[in-house]
Amino acid sequence: MILLREGLLVSLYALACLAFGLLLVRWLAPRGSFGSTSQTLALVATGFLLGQGILAVIWQFVLMLGWFTTPVVILLLIAITVPGLPYLWSLLPPVSQLILTAVSRLRREPWYWQLLIIIILVLIAVASFVSLLPPQARGDALAYYLALPKLFAASGRMEFLPGYTGFDVVGIQAEYHFAALMVLGGMGKTIIVPVVLALFAIMIALGKESALGHRGLWLLLALVLTSSMVTQLIWDGKTDLLGTALGVAACYWAIFATSDAGSARIAGLLGGLSIIAKMSLLAIMPPILLVIILWRFRPDVGVPFRLWGRQLLVRLLWVGGFALLALLPNALKNAIVYQAPLAPLIGGVIPFVEQSWYSPEDTQRLLISYPFALVFGNYWAQVGQMSPLWLAFLPLVILLKPPQRFSKSILLQLTIAGLLGVLVWVLFKPTIFAPRYFMPPLLLLLLPAARAAERGLDRLNAPLGSLIFTVTAGTLTIVLFGYIRGNYVVPAPDSMVAYAARLAVGEASPCQYEYLGSDASCAVAEIISTRAEPHDRVFPASYYTYWLDSPQLQCLPTAEEQEQILNQPSTQERWAMLYKLGFKFFYVDTLLYNDYNFDRTFPPDWLQLETLWERDTFVLYQLHALDSEHQPERLC
Repeated sequence: MILLREGLLVSLYALACLAFGLLLVRWLAPRGSFGSTSQTLALVATGFLLGQGILAVIWQFVLMLGWFTTPVVILLLIAITVPGLPYLWSLLPPVSQLILTAVSRLRREPWYWQLLIIIILVLIAVASFVSLLPPQARGDALAYYLALPKLFAASGRMEFLPGYTGFDVVGIQAEYHFAALMVLGGMGKTIIVPVVLALFAIMIALGKESALGHRGLWLLLALVLTSSMVTQLIWDGKTDLLGTALGVAACYWAIFATSDAGSARIAGLLGGLSIIAKMSLLAIMPPILLVIILWRFRPDVGVPFRLWGRQLLVRLLWVGGFALLALLPNALKNAIVYQAPLAPLIGGVIPFVEQSWYSPEDTQRLLISYPFALVFGNYWAQVGQMSPLWLAFLPLVILLKPPQRFSKSILLQLTIAGLLGVLVWVLFKPTIFAPRYFMPPLLLLLLPAARAAERGLDRLNAPLGSLIFTVTAGTLTIVLFGYIRGNYVVPAPDSMVAYAARLAVGEASPCQYEYLGSDASCAVAEIISTRAEPHDRVFPASYYTYWLDSPQLQCLPTAEEQEQILNQPSTQERWAMLYKLGFKFFYVDTLLYNDYNFDRTFPPDWLQLETLWERDTFVLYQLHALDSEHQPERLC
């Protein structure tokens, strides 16, 4: 059963990351006191996130050595798990106490709060379950985020997808874990489930530090779960949530960086890993971490300014030094592969800083619509919005009591850090509007809304409190119903949950999900897998290659071969060149690759074109030589 197999595999992999990460935390912060239950959630989440981040670096070097095989992956997972088992075991008592306390509080809540909490927990379970769904048709995961790790797993070495040469200068982190799980027989992308759970845990930890009560923490979870910028990325196969979770965790440890060198080291390492996982965070995380540290760094009474400045410099060097340490492996990879260690900022094929999505007029209209565009926007490639509850609860901020000392209010500090992060992104890249590019500061801005809603529930009259509760429960129910009906993320003819259930028991095919955008890349790949010989090459005139079998994925056309085919002076010679280069199968997505839609009525006399598929803008041909004189010069 797919569900049990995938759940067990991902759980064991996540436990390996957690054990390894706890070992790293103890090494980075040997004087840290992690026995209190108040930091248990943060420690568990940090251990997993830190462990997977360093494990990704290990996978990178294993791939560069060409040793990425099943025995090596298993042995390395055992090697990183065993030393961390004592620390993993030491977490059992505080975790057990945390669970018992939560259950006890839940039992004391009135029935309507119990119902709300149950809805939240069911929504988390449903969002995790639909991670079994195939990646979105015509999505980035089909084109790159899942196709690249499938290539890693198939070849066992570091090689990159043709057509995306140079794109790999950005950090690769989640893709390494996808590949490792694929080597072990898993889907790969379901590792996002423990990543999301770690994100939830870190948000709760930040909520506790921001003086949110028990109900406020559940409201905070409701805000996160009703933000489609989060939930829409759980099942799709995109990797943005990993950088987001790391970035938010870095903010948590930055709170303690001024008083503890170990926390400063952890914050820096997490911040650097977040940039590797999502390169756009390079513009956001440094100013966010800087403002948190500067705000909280206060000199002791009587300490000379020079000594205070030296202490501050030491803390900043700890954070910055470990952040740079996290960036070094990616720079090394770029130096070896592309001779551009500072790409994509300096060098590389597609520098990130040159991207621009909208015209000046559209950009101006977008900027004027902040913050409503974050909640109600439906721009190209936006992929999700913030929770509508955020806007609903924000006016209640006026009900919050001013802190006794503004300099010590963590909620105020994190709110200002979130605002600064959004402002930096708007100034740096106003023409790129997608919350997934700058999600950490957006999640920080959920904290004051949750605290304000909790204040409204606890201190105001019954009608307003009932209104807040009703709006929250109603929004959560709508989102949950949308998941079950299948029209929350994308318009589906079938229930997302029902389809995932049929996939889990083997009663449905992944290709049945190709209803969006006339995508037939899965159906085409299924036909090829039943007819292709091991040495046959496939020429995909399409962005989407994920569904191809491993041998064909390793023998995709190079950029030189593509140019060689297109430069032929006639259609007949193009077909001849295709066969000469060993391509026995050729499919074209006429929606996006019309230049490759060669005239099928004029093949060479010795070549037969058999049409195997012609539907949904895709056309698939198999090429047959009619005589023995013409043989391919290249084989897979």
